[in-house]
Amino acid sequence: MFVKLRQMCQNDNATLRIRTAEHGWLRPGAEGFGVHLGLERMSLYQGPGEVVELWRLAKNSNISYEVKQGGIEILVLEGSLRTSAIDELSEKDLVRHDWVRLPAGKWLKVVSLEGCKLFVKRGHLPQQSVE
Repeated sequence: MFVKLRQMCQNDNATLRIRTAEHGWLRPGAEGFGVHLGLERMSLYQGPGEVVELWRLAKNSNISYEVKQGGIEILVLEGSLRTSAIDELSEKDLVRHDWVRLPAGKWLKVVSLEGCKLFVKRGHLPQQSVE
């Protein structure tokens, strides 16, 4: 069982159920997301300041994505991927149930050698102040 505390905004208490096996995947370039060959997305929720999706990366695919305002959180549901820009470390392997959070302004660069499925939430993290 997967439980994410404070998943939704405090005022958002609507119940949402999606049968992902019957829901369609968006192809690269859909909805202004840009072209990332090997990446498909499934919209799960969109609300004020946040987007929740499933991402499916094909075998041997890679993406480079600039993290926009509100940051991004990623949970690996299936498969694995290798990152090269999570933080100051050069490379990191993420496997099933690994989770990562990136603030706005970072670049997410990943390669999935075997393919993977990711739970992605973006746009919801508070802005970090720069001093």
